Amino acid sequence: MKPSAVPRGRAGINLLCVTLFCGLWLLIGWQIRLSYADAIASAERDTGNLTRAFAQHVTRTLSQVQQLLMEVADRVAADQPLHLDQMRRRVPGMDSVSKFLGVLDGSGRVLDTTRTAVLGMDFADSDYFQRATAPGTRAIGFGKPIVGRSPLMSSIPFWVRLERRDGTIRAVVVGDVLSEYFSGLFNQMDLDLGGVATLLDMDGTIYARGSENRSAVGATFPGATIVRAAREKPRGVVHGRSTVDGALRVTSYERLEGTDLVVSVGYEMQSALRGYRTARNQMLVQGLIGSLLLLLLALLINRYILRLQESEAAARAARAEAEHASAVKSQFLAVASHELRTPLNAIIGFAEVMASGLHGPLGHPRYAEYADDIHKSGLNLLALINDTLDLAKIEAGRMELHAEPVDVRALSLECVRMLRALAAERGVELGASVEQPVPALVADTLKLRQILLNLLTNAVKNTDAGGAVRLSALADGPDHVLFRVADTGCGMTAEEVALALEPFRQVHSHLSRDRQGTGLGLPVAQALVALHRGSLSIDSQPGHGTLVTVRLPARPEMIGEGI
Repeated sequence: MKPSAVPRGRAGINLLCVTLFCGLWLLIGWQIRLSYADAIASAERDTGNLTRAFAQHVTRTLSQVQQLLMEVADRVAADQPLHLDQMRRRVPGMDSVSKFLGVLDGSGRVLDTTRTAVLGMDFADSDYFQRATAPGTRAIGFGKPIVGRSPLMSSIPFWVRLERRDGTIRAVVVGDVLSEYFSGLFNQMDLDLGGVATLLDMDGTIYARGSENRSAVGATFPGATIVRAAREKPRGVVHGRSTVDGALRVTSYERLEGTDLVVSVGYEMQSALRGYRTARNQMLVQGLIGSLLLLLLALLINRYILRLQESEAAARAARAEAEHASAVKSQFLAVASHELRTPLNAIIGFAEVMASGLHGPLGHPRYAEYADDIHKSGLNLLALINDTLDLAKIEAGRMELHAEPVDVRALSLECVRMLRALAAERGVELGASVEQPVPALVADTLKLRQILLNLLTNAVKNTDAGGAVRLSALADGPDHVLFRVADTGCGMTAEEVALALEPFRQVHSHLSRDRQGTGLGLPVAQALVALHRGSLSIDSQPGHGTLVTVRLPARPEMIGEGI
């Protein structure tokens, strides 16, 4: 934060502290709300998973009982001997699920049963027989739970009805499923958090119930929230008080497919929110501690504000000095661009005249070598000055681009021709290729030529004799052009690549030789690519060469506006 942004005076400090205090408690309130929502969502998720597990198990159990009843019905229809006890025991685990299996005739009298005590008795007035023989009912169904002298003796009757061809009832095969079996199943599952599982029908009649409320088996609660919800959606979650015991719960339910039975699992809200309350209390304590720290911070800032105000003046002076230094640097570079280039061009020109012997021989061969050295050194110094000025302009935001259509093929071949002499001198094979078609490119031709020449020069200088450098241009989709400069030189590590992209830095390693250069080729190229809204990437490994990729948009949005 800048010194000028520091609140001045006691009023500013108090306002800042009040803002932080309110923000702290707003954050705590938001976290408490999220914690509550997470606790409810966790309870809904857990009850939903248990409900699905119970529903699948109940469905498999009922299917098993119904298959047994249908097998008995088939034997009755075929007038085959029944042996009901054997048939029931043949089904794995049926002893723990069912205790009764019998056949009633059309009038309700027991013809055969696993309980000999009821043989011949009349059950015509029983609820399940009346349901089984009522006109329009399904041939397979179940009745209201039969409540025994204790909840442990309650059972759920199931039937299969057999009819003659004339539509009269021939027999009713009856079996039961113990309510205690489902209650035990519910209690065996992990129902913590005050959970309770229930099996009921769409009339609100409870068939089985876990936990401590088994006495509710057989009772009917037509206004139960779960019943109303199950009529609208086959599965879901409800929040509210239980109609059975009045406890406030998060309850998931699922209606069994093809039946009027509903399985539900509920967690007591108080138990489900136990973890939330612990987290809430911790956050409140943290809020109190944070408030005390804010008060202490206010006192410290109040005492420290005077020092900050004193340092603000010093910071303003330093900033003004830095701005003045930047202006001096820009002015120096502007002057240097003229004061250095003018004599340097003369030095280069005269050295070239002397080296070529335009006005006659110099008298000694070494003088020609010296003149050639002066010429080359002058060219290197001129390149350094030009690169330095270009980099300074880019950093100052004063470099302008002039957009025009670019002939990618012609520009690529031109750059290769310009450097062919340097490549031949170093014994490096230099070539170019342009894949067609290439999108029409709009860019600053001079700057793009400078980019490619810098990259090609670096590649040639860092490739040993017998190696190769290749420039390729190709399309990258309909809106971008790729320029790739690949060499077989010494290569670089990732650290050396980062170093090479810094101005005035050169990479020296055991794989490289002593090569001349300003250390500005890559930084200038990267900066010019950025001005074109493009990107420059380097892929290199020591001993395996280097691949530099320049990706340019075919029509940059800001091209030609100056940057």
